[in-house]
Amino acid sequence: MHRTQIYLQSGQQKRLKTLAYREGTSVSEVIRRLIAEKISEKPGTTGTKKPKYRTAGEWARAQARWAEENGIHGPADLAANLDQYLYADKK
Repeated sequence: MHRTQIYLQSGQQKRLKTLAYREGTSVSEVIRRLIAEKISEKPGTTGTKKPKYRTAGEWARAQARWAEENGIHGPADLAANLDQYLYADKK
C-alpha cells in the first residue's frame, strides 16, 4: 500500500466517518472501497464489485425492511391503488 494525503470538505469528512462507524471499519477502508467501486484496472469499466442484490425483488425487499426498521410506512391502500399512486397527475 501507498500512503496518500487528500483534502476533504468538512461535510465529506463527517459523512466518511459516519459511514465507517456504521460499517465498523476505518475511514481509510471506506475510501479504498469507494475508489475500487468507481475505478478498475481495465479501461472502460467502472468497478470490480459484484452487485449487492441479484434481482430487483431482492432490492425491493431490502428497501421495505429498511423502511420498516426506521418506522417509515407507505399508504395503507397502496396495493389496491398502486396505479393511482404511480400514474396520477400530481398538482
